[in-house]
Order: sequence, then structure tokens, then C-alpha cells
Amino acid sequence: MAVLLVNYLVFALAVIPIIFAILLLLEKDISKKIFGAFFIVTFLWIISLIFHNVFYISHDIIIFNFIKYSDNFFFFFFSINTIPFYYLYVKSVITEGFKWNNKYLIHFLPSFIYLSAVLTVCVINYHFFYIDMREKIRYLNNIASIVYYLKVLIYTIFIVLMFIKHQNKLKNYFSYKSNKKNLNWLKVLLIFFVIISILDFLVVYHFDFNTHLKMIIFIILPQYFYHTTIGILSLKQPKIYYGTEENDFPLTEKKEHLSDEKSKEVFNKVIMLMEEKQLFKKPDLSIYSISKELDINMRYISYSINREAKTNFLDFINAMRVKEAEKLLKNKVYNDYTIEYIGSEAGFRSQQSFNFWFKRLMGTTPSNYKKSLSNTK
Repeated sequence: MAVLLVNYLVFALAVIPIIFAILLLLEKDISKKIFGAFFIVTFLWIISLIFHNVFYISHDIIIFNFIKYSDNFFFFFFSINTIPFYYLYVKSVITEGFKWNNKYLIHFLPSFIYLSAVLTVCVINYHFFYIDMREKIRYLNNIASIVYYLKVLIYTIFIVLMFIKHQNKLKNYFSYKSNKKNLNWLKVLLIFFVIISILDFLVVYHFDFNTHLKMIIFIILPQYFYHTTIGILSLKQPKIYYGTEENDFPLTEKKEHLSDEKSKEVFNKVIMLMEEKQLFKKPDLSIYSISKELDINMRYISYSINREAKTNFLDFINAMRVKEAEKLLKNKVYNDYTIEYIGSEAGFRSQQSFNFWFKRLMGTTPSNYKKSLSNTK
């Protein structure tokens, strides 16, 4: 009865990834297609749980006994492949102009080495599998289990490093912060995935729980939440560096070798553009917009701001906005206007953003600054 209950729950869980796999694979974006492949592998991984339980209670058919003794090698094969797809999805989302390269297939090499080893054992020991093959495949599965947890650890480190690099890159490309550009949802779900993996490891190797209860509590229920949430949010995730190919202008020389004179020239053009058109007042201003206005490669612009202003694009533009907001607060014409309105006039997307940047650069909130101006009169 417990086995049947687990099978029903696992089958219901399997419906979720296959739905998201179809939806994501129909998208044109390569990153969504990669995540669609992630859900296909996840679907096969979940189905392998059902097969394992069905085969486990079947005793008469020889191939069923083989899979029983193999201790669910399908489960290990597909589980080893899930984390590389997660890694490649993150990489495709945060990499500008990402294109698939066959070299990425190396991430799946461990699983195919494992598959080859299992098949080799099956062929060599076919006539003796009741004695030899059972122990040998279980030995391989123990190795596969170790490889899986090592991959979770290693790929998590790689993904965290990518997030850090991505965070720094955003500061040089955009004048505002956005949860979808920061990929906060992926960071939270990565933490959740690691927690699930740790719980799974502790339960499997250290805690003496009922096997089926353990599967329901620590594998099935968390996976329902995880796959549903990550599927919905991945469909809603927009392209971060949209427009790069269209708005980017050729690099005539490496940015690291940009001469002092050229760097100052580019920076002065940016300053003149800001003064003339006041582009910093656009809440969604990005370095692409400036690149298009000046017909200059965005990497040159970013590099010249880093070099001449000693700061990144995000801080550079928001400093201009704070300066503009300070000017408006001092202007008697704006005495009756709200703080939120003044912030929006200066180019801030929200009052929260306005408060953050004003306090960071001026040491006080806009409201307190306005009060101090009134007190000095």
C-alpha cells in the first residue's frame, strides 16, 4: 500500500516537469530551451523512481530482477545530469549573446562513464548476475551517489561565482536594480535545491526513517514546490541583455588597451550627452541607450566611466540623479511637491530607490534633507 501511494505521488510529480519542458522548448530563447531539457531530464529522473518501485515488487521476470539488483541505476544516471543543466541555464541567462557550443557536453561525461560501466558489468556478468552483478552494480551506484553530491557541491560553487560576476557586470550596464535582472529568484531556488540535497543525503545515510515516508517527506513534497516554482519563474524570466547585438558597435581595439586620450574623449562625450539630453532622468537607462546615442561601443563607454570616474555605470548615473534631486529640493518651485515626485523627476524608479541612493551619497534621507533646508531659512 505504501509503495502504491509513493508511486501515485511520484507520477503526479512527473506531470509538472513535462508540462514545463514542453512550454520552454517551444520558446525561441536558447536559455529557455536549455531549461526545457533540464525538465525533460527531471521527468525521466522522476519516472525512474516509479520504475524502481514497480520493479522492486516484481520477482518473477528476469529483467525486473536485474533492475531491482541494479539498485535503480536509471535514477542515478538522470540525477547526475540534472545539476549540469541548471548550471548551463544560469550561464545562458547571464552570458551576453550566449550560443550553444558542443564543448558543453563535457558536463555530462560522468553520467555516460557511469552508464558505460554499468553496461559493461551487465555484459560481462550476464550469466552470473545473481551473484556478482548485484554487488558490482551497487558498488558503481555508490560511486555515482558520491559523484552526484560532489557535483552538487562543485556546480553550486561555480553558479555562485557566476552570480557574483553577473552582479558586478550589471553595475556597468544598467542604471537601476531589478529582481529579474539580478536573478534573485534563481539564487533563492539554488539555496532551496542545496537544502533538499543536504536533507536527502542526511536522511539516506544517517537517519533511520521508514523508506516510503522518507521519500514522501524529503523528496516528493519539496520537489513539488521546487519544480512548480522554478518552472513558472523561468517562463517569466526576460532576456537580461536584450538588444546587445543590435545596439552594439564594433570594437576597433581591446578595451584594456584603450589609450588615455581615447578614454577621456569617450568619457567627455558621455558627460556632454548627459548635460544636453539629461538621459539620467530616464528610469530604465542602460549603457545600450548611450551606446546608440553616441555610436560608440558600450564596452568602451563602460571602460571609460570605470577609468575616468573611478566608479561603475550604476553609481555614476545615480550620483547624477541625486545631484539633480538635490537641486530640485533646493528649488522653491518644488516646495509643495512630494518627495516621491521629486525622485521620479530626477530619474529614480521608486521612492525606495530614491531614499537609498540619496542617503548613501548625502548621508541623510530626502525628507530630512528637505526639513534641514526649511530650518536654515
